[in-house]
Amino acid sequence: NVGAGFKLVSYRVLDREPIMALKVEVVNVSGDIVCSIDAMTKWTRNIEACTGIGYHDHKLLCAGCILQDKEGLEVYLDRKEAGETIFEVTLVKKTKLVDFEHWQAEIAKDWKQLKRAPNDVRSDTTSVLLAIRQDGQAFKYAMGEARCDRECVLEAVRRTPSMISRIDGPGEALDLLYQDREIIQTAVGQDGKLLKFAAKSLLADRDLIELAVSQPDCGEVLRLAADKLKNDRDLVMTAIQNSSGINWKDIGASLCSDRELVLANIRRGHFWLYSLPESLRADAEVAAIVLQSGTAGARELQNLDASLRDNRELVLTAVTIDGTTLAHASHGLRQDKDIVRAAMRSSYDAFQYADMTLRSDKEFVLEIVQQVPISTKLFTSSSMGYSILKHVSMTLQADRQVVVAIVSRCPWDLLYADKDLRNDLDVVLAVLSEEGDRDVQPVAGHPTDALRQKAAKGRTSKKKQMKAELLEIVRGKIKECERMWNHRQDARYLLMKE
Repeated sequence: NVGAGFKLVSYRVLDREPIMALKVEVVNVSGDIVCSIDAMTKWTRNIEACTGIGYHDHKLLCAGCILQDKEGLEVYLDRKEAGETIFEVTLVKKTKLVDFEHWQAEIAKDWKQLKRAPNDVRSDTTSVLLAIRQDGQAFKYAMGEARCDRECVLEAVRRTPSMISRIDGPGEALDLLYQDREIIQTAVGQDGKLLKFAAKSLLADRDLIELAVSQPDCGEVLRLAADKLKNDRDLVMTAIQNSSGINWKDIGASLCSDRELVLANIRRGHFWLYSLPESLRADAEVAAIVLQSGTAGARELQNLDASLRDNRELVLTAVTIDGTTLAHASHGLRQDKDIVRAAMRSSYDAFQYADMTLRSDKEFVLEIVQQVPISTKLFTSSSMGYSILKHVSMTLQADRQVVVAIVSRCPWDLLYADKDLRNDLDVVLAVLSEEGDRDVQPVAGHPTDALRQKAAKGRTSKKKQMKAELLEIVRGKIKECERMWNHRQDARYLLMKE
């Protein structure tokens, strides 16, 4: 039982509507003031906040009676009328008896009962251990001292290593657990990535680091090791073999130039060459392995030494996988027709990176256009991923044969044709004609939907008249695009929007 005295400090009565403003000082047995609370309504709940004793865990006694919130005020009013200004209230703490044997029996049957158990049971190491020995996941329901008890933690980590993240408690207790080699070794032995929970003092332990990086797909945790261990060649090789490649910034400077380690790391999937020394970025064998490793590897052409970017065989390997890497080839190789053809076969966007001498060659441009598939859509967002006519010379943009050949396959390229050709009936019909191999499939509701319907009627005696109407509609579309050009620098935005 904890006794406490309560005394009235002040009260006030307002005109017309009396309102009691009660202030109670909570004092301990020695007479020292613990805190002050307002007792207007539900003042016993304020006691819980001040004393830490729960609302359901205490009772207030006055003159041998148990007080409730309302009754406490009524007692005060009665005594005030009798002239009493101070009265004493006794705070009695209720003691709850927890049946540990009952709960332990329940937990022994089903560890999930720990979740329903009272806090005292969830803080009891014996009860928690009983649950953990069935399933390590039970540790997440532990409370209080059980959360930082070494035996509970070790047993939980042994069964479910991820429970090491559930450790909780005072700072000193946590530090001791994270410095405990047995706990960390138990966790790391099952999942090397849990090395991140180890104390700094353990990161210099070679055996522990080797155990971590030896786990499948855990080689990257080498970055957590002490600096002296990052220069251990055998340890670095083990980390490489158990990962998809490690970042060279995570190993010691003395090993960055080790050719064998570099090749092993590349074969494991780490293609990024920007962090390698110049000597290795100029190594043809290293470059060949990287460039043959898929799209990500081919794009590393930009990080190779300039001498290798002029190597025809290496560049051909890269552009065959990803044509856009042509942008990083040497000036001389961007004039090589075979290189450009290979790049165009993997990406039509590669044409823009060819040298201007090729983009001004009419015969070569007409040859390249034949590689481009015939579009089945007019002016739609899905069809505007690349452009040929945009990147040819101005002379070819005014060449009727080149323009017709391109727009018949890439109708959106009409925007980049010379102004005179954009008003040419034959050029426009090359875009709209249904007589060729391309079947025009405009987006529903798009103005070209009406064009298609009119084109079908144009096969009648009014064919010439319909062609003239088609031309007017397309001209209007071109003018609208030209107006947008001044605002957005690219008319494709308007077409994509529609």
